[in-house]
Amino acid sequence: IIALMLNSAALLALMLATRIFTELGDVMVGLVVNNGSPDSNTVTLLILAAVEVYFATRLMRLLLNTK
Repeated sequence: IIALMLNSAALLALMLATRIFTELGDVMVGLVVNNGSPDSNTVTLLILAAVEVYFATRLMRLLLNTK
């Protein structure tokens, strides 16, 4: 919300990057708890992290092309 209120693409990119690391950490914890076998939550978090990586790279390309 802060990135949108301030109209800052750089803050949005930072937020996406931190979300990606948080979700990958959650995936690792889920794998440890489940003794290495992924469950539906782990797969969902991996898909969400992949989507966020995709949009973060598109946002970074946009940021680099405008400057």
